[in-house]
Amino acid sequence: MDGKEKPVTEVQQQLMLWVEQTKRLLVSLPTCFSELEQLKGEAGRFNERMSALERENQELRRSRDDLTKTFGKLKELIVGPRDEPSQTVADAPSPGSIGTLDPSALHASKVRLFSGLRQPGDKPHN
Repeated sequence: MDGKEKPVTEVQQQLMLWVEQTKRLLVSLPTCFSELEQLKGEAGRFNERMSALERENQELRRSRDDLTKTFGKLKELIVGPRDEPSQTVADAPSPGSIGTLDPSALHASKVRLFSGLRQPGDKPHN
């Protein structure tokens, strides 16, 4: 009978081990559910943030397109239509179109600009 008793005790030991593991799993189950709910909440917030970023990205793209159109219109107003040859904004006037400078006018501006500066030999202001 010893042969039959031994398998029964092994079965009992395995059964007791299974019961203990089941108890541990049942005890940890509420913690797992709590963590799962927390992860669901984080996933929801993540999805909301992704949606907000996608909306912001679409808005930025529309703004960029609007700015591109606006700058194109502005450039056309400044430069003129492309099919008409015209002076562009970057073109500098030719030297002959400015005229010549009057040397006395240049001297007068120097006098006004530098009239407040001390000359050699002046006493310092206190």
